[in-house]
Amino acid sequence: MIATAAHEGVGCIEADVSTLEFGSGGSCISIRSRGGKVIIADRVTPASGAQIAKLLVDSSPNRAEHHVSGCLVAAAICTGMVKLNAEEAESSSPACIPSCCWE
Repeated sequence: MIATAAHEGVGCIEADVSTLEFGSGGSCISIRSRGGKVIIADRVTPASGAQIAKLLVDSSPNRAEHHVSGCLVAAAICTGMVKLNAEEAESSSPACIPSCCWE
């Protein structure tokens, strides 16, 4: 997919983004890096993960339509692995420890 996008002229630019800049129609028209560089593009797709909500509010504090406002939910799970010998593997079954039991 990345190779196809590159073949079609899509570029990927890595930058430490400080703000997104929006045009009068509400679409993101550029980004401003922390170093002050402005990158203008026809389409901007920020890949900022969990920081997107803060980035949107910081970039457009007076435009509620740009705020996440409960539309974005982040979740995480804890996993662990234990190496068992044959006897332990025979006598053990998967265990789930609910978060209410954590201290």
